Amino acid sequence: MRRRGCADDGGVFAFPGVRFRRRWRFCGAFVAAGIVAESGFAGCGERQNQLNQRGFTLLEILLSVALASALIIMASNIYDTVRKVGQRALSTNKEWGTQYFLRLQFEAIDAGLNNYFSAVDARNDRLSFISRNSAQFGHNGQPVLVTYRYNSGLKIIQYHEVTIPPWWDDSQQQYTAQIDSWRQYGGKFSMELTAFSGIDSAEFEYWEDGKKRWSNQWNDKKMMPPLARLTYHQAGQKKEIVFAPGVLSWSTASGS
Repeated sequence: MRRRGCADDGGVFAFPGVRFRRRWRFCGAFVAAGIVAESGFAGCGERQNQLNQRGFTLLEILLSVALASALIIMASNIYDTVRKVGQRALSTNKEWGTQYFLRLQFEAIDAGLNNYFSAVDARNDRLSFISRNSAQFGHNGQPVLVTYRYNSGLKIIQYHEVTIPPWWDDSQQQYTAQIDSWRQYGGKFSMELTAFSGIDSAEFEYWEDGKKRWSNQWNDKKMMPPLARLTYHQAGQKKEIVFAPGVLSWSTASGS
């Protein structure tokens, strides 16, 4: 006698008024769908349980692990790329900000105070002068003695700023001595920052009108050269900044 609702292999499903010609797998579909069967479904349920107990094969597990690993590596690479792009953008913005600040300082050079105190110190690895544009007081503020110096050990160009003290309470000799002391040791309103970092090499050069050439030293302590040039190598690029006292200057970069 055929059981209603389930068939043996090769049999026919028989519901009232309905006939399905399917193998036992069709019965398994009903069991998997959560249909509560009569005792006639017992044989199909046993076969379905055997399939469920078998679980994943080793190949399936290995493929799943490999796919998950590939996705993790891909996500990590994307994150690393985005992070590096962001860092480069921040570094570029900082560098351009420093260059612009330096150009503003050249524009605001105080020729009278440079002449009065013989404050200009222009060498191959450093440049000092008095300007009225400073990190502490902004544009057209109190005069400051600024120094840019290349530190080859740290691979940075350091910026040092000292505020010029009030002059009206001292004689010229006392004032000059005080300036020299603050220039050497710093003072209450001194500041030191890193202007450029990751610098492989750097040099300052100064234009000599008489010889029509760039020189690595400027001997006049009272007056700035007509042009000054900072050349440095950073991340495989050669970069140049040209300064003209009293005006904004320009900069160039190349991949050499």
